Amino acid sequence: MARLEKEMHKICDKGFAATCGGKAKKTDLPLIPCSAIKLSILQRQACIAARWLVQDKCFGGKPDDIHKKPIDDHQRGLDACEALKLINCAKGHPMAGL
Repeated sequence: MARLEKEMHKICDKGFAATCGGKAKKTDLPLIPCSAIKLSILQRQACIAARWLVQDKCFGGKPDDIHKKPIDDHQRGLDACEALKLINCAKGHPMAGL
């Protein structure tokens, strides 16, 4: 468990390329480059997968509330980035080619 947890923290604790909602100012969202959004999506997917691997291998895939909250938080971040990608990566958006 210690090895898996260490690997998970290595992936999840370094931050993400973009904050696509939540703490981000609404006025800043249109200025986030498409490439940062796509990278953030990949990073968040890796983090969620690593967290679920720990839950599956160590706790039978049934996280308690303490472990479920970070998974849910990262999923909300991923969902926000997926939604922002539809806007900022759309053809004609100023951030689409960046």
